[in-house]
Amino acid sequence: MSVLTRSGLRDTVKHLLAAAGIVGTSSVYSGRVRPLPPEKLPALLVYTIREEGKGQGLGADPQFDATITVVVEGRVKGGDEEALEADLDAKSDAALAALLTSPALTALVEGVASYDLRFDIKHEGNADHLFGAFELQLALRLTQVFHTVVTTDLTSIHLRVDPIYPADSNGTYPAPAGPAYTPPSAPRSQGPDGRAEIAAVIALPPS
Repeated sequence: MSVLTRSGLRDTVKHLLAAAGIVGTSSVYSGRVRPLPPEKLPALLVYTIREEGKGQGLGADPQFDATITVVVEGRVKGGDEEALEADLDAKSDAALAALLTSPALTALVEGVASYDLRFDIKHEGNADHLFGAFELQLALRLTQVFHTVVTTDLTSIHLRVDPIYPADSNGTYPAPAGPAYTPPSAPRSQGPDGRAEIAAVIALPPS
């Protein structure tokens, strides 16, 4: 169910980003916890951070309008803040375009609810260069259905009708099978009298 959906979305996003050539093919990673020394930058990381579902109402199988948020995190380095910011702009725009224009991704979902882009530039330790990062969050909409596990199949329906009218005022009949009820004793002015005026067995096809 959901686990497979999230995994499939991550794999598709990772493949599309690698094919787009935004960074080296071997520099697109799954997961967010990965030590990336300066010599391995630029790089992209792909992971999911959230899944939310809003119920579509009552039903035998719970059904939800779901939103799965996939994150693309980009990490770069540079010696000049202006150049680094331009690099972040170019790579984040390329990542967004590669994903939103691809039928390989849009075929997996019912729509894109929103996207959010954030940027950060900082100097770390004694390094002689700056580090930059962008975070692209894509909120992808789809329907999730959780099918109820059926432990006993319904194979037939037994129909038995013992109405109030007509009724046998004096007859006595064997107790019917199924849910117990006690007809009024004879003599009686109305039913049920214990006999079935209408009876049927309806066989149901296997599910």
